[in-house]
Amino acid sequence: EVDIFGLSGAHRTGKTTLAKLIAERCDLVYHDASVSSIMKEIGYNPVADSKLEERIVAQEYLLKRYEENVSSINKQFITDRTPLDFIGYTLGEVGMYSSQELSDRIDHFVDRCVLSTQKMFSGVIVCGFLPVYEKAEDKPPENIAYQRHVQMIIDGALEAAGNGTLVRGRLKETNLEKRVDIVESFIAAIRQNLAEEYASQILH
Repeated sequence: EVDIFGLSGAHRTGKTTLAKLIAERCDLVYHDASVSSIMKEIGYNPVADSKLEERIVAQEYLLKRYEENVSSINKQFITDRTPLDFIGYTLGEVGMYSSQELSDRIDHFVDRCVLSTQKMFSGVIVCGFLPVYEKAEDKPPENIAYQRHVQMIIDGALEAAGNGTLVRGRLKETNLEKRVDIVESFIAAIRQNLAEEYASQILH
């Protein structure tokens, strides 16, 4: 069985930088979730001001392609996005007066994301805010309230994904070196627990 580790969190919380460093430190393959490139396949700009109906169509396609990409890798790896992030950026756009049909569709999508995370990942860490928001062209604009909104949804999604064997954690540390140490220890602990589980299965 292949161990897969994921980093989640709102935009500009350092997930990609951290995932690349952890891949080197823990002898893992780094998998670029390539959210932007997947969205480009259908001509969708994920940071554009778009209608909720368009966003859910794009997010459903994203989840499908993401699952295909992940299932094609047969090595232990770490990635800088998980389906919990997709929940954050979908629910973050839902308004009080969305239609029942659209609401049901989004609710189904959220359930799919939770199940997908439980099925694919051995462990997921949600990365907390960094002291400085670094702007980038392909990222949402510097809107701290929106960033916090998405982050709190992802935190809730992490809790929802807890009904199963998924090992979860939250990373509040902001120092990069300490972040790497914490995530490395998290992965080592998961590997040890899994190793003991496998050994038990073999013995019995």
